[in-house]
Amino acid sequence: MIQVKKISKYFGTVQAVRDVSLSVKNGEILAVLGPSGCGKSTLLRLIAGLERPDAGTVELDERMVSSRAEMVPPVFRRLSLIFQDLALWPHMTVSENVAFTLSRNSLLRSEKADRVKEILRQVYLLDLCKRYPHQLSGGERQRLAIARAIASNPLYLLMDEPFNSLDMLLKQEMMDLTMALRKECQMAIIYVAHDLEEAAYMADNLVIINHGKVVWSGSRADMIGLTKGDFMAFLRR
Repeated sequence: MIQVKKISKYFGTVQAVRDVSLSVKNGEILAVLGPSGCGKSTLLRLIAGLERPDAGTVELDERMVSSRAEMVPPVFRRLSLIFQDLALWPHMTVSENVAFTLSRNSLLRSEKADRVKEILRQVYLLDLCKRYPHQLSGGERQRLAIARAIASNPLYLLMDEPFNSLDMLLKQEMMDLTMALRKECQMAIIYVAHDLEEAAYMADNLVIINHGKVVWSGSRADMIGLTKGDFMAFLRR
């Protein structure tokens, strides 16, 4: 379970995140929605341990991992983060991108190879295992980013608008894949998005952020009937 408690972050005199609290149970997807520059990406970086909070805490399964005084390094948080630009290694093949994620695991070479094949099969990339990222389509690169993220069996997956560059059909495919993997792996997922329909389709719960603070939160049931007009009204609060 991910628990964020009254977390805040300043960059100089600018408060990027303001007293935000949220929680995500294992096996659930929380969508974080808001306009550009509202603090969504900074919130993910705080949870991942890439930024230190100025106030508040982050807890993973009731273990405090972030506070102003103490920080657990990202590598010890059992989480993966998919960035907007995917950050694939261009000099590595599809298989090598995934295998590199397992380099810290105490697996035998044969076990690692089996794990890579298993993950690539899950995301329908096994037949493309020897290709390089530049030889893949947009959707295939997105699937590779997901494969690399889940290879180490993380408990938590953070996704920072990873599907923005895709057309609607590919985006739908990637959202369905993410939802299927969530059920299979029982991960807690925080999914940052711009689009209300996209967030409502994927999420069990939704948080809307503007100017670094939560302006609305609700469950899937609360999202029924929520319109873009409502969304804009929340942003004017």
